Amino acid sequence: PLDSTAKTTLNLSTADLAGLPQTERVQRRTLASSDSASQPALEQSVRYSGVLLRDVLARAVPADNHRAARTLVFEAVATDGYRAVFTWGELFNSSAGEQVLVISAQDGRPLGTEQGPLALRALADLRPGPRHVRNLCGLALR
Repeated sequence: PLDSTAKTTLNLSTADLAGLPQTERVQRRTLASSDSASQPALEQSVRYSGVLLRDVLARAVPADNHRAARTLVFEAVATDGYRAVFTWGELFNSSAGEQVLVISAQDGRPLGTEQGPLALRALADLRPGPRHVRNLCGLALR
């Protein structure tokens, strides 16, 4: 386990995720230059492929006690120790859960060594950086 206080720990691999429903999400970003007065903003689209985080977690949450599962907090963990946290309500009871993706490919290509082999992004977040987990290695349920 990643942490002795974790109730359950999932170890992920691309092979494990292959059996789950696959999905794609496109994230559109507007990039502005430092000299935005003279240059227009640039629109960029990135296509992510992978599995919704809630589909992965549904396999680990006990099916016999959904009420208790509502108090769970899910922590995505990177190989370098970086962590991002999600609540049950956010993932399973809001539209934001449709945008939290365990990513295995970007723009049709497997993730490179800097990002993967797996990463996680919360695409609905206003600031995507804090919950972008590169080199995702596990999920802890608390």
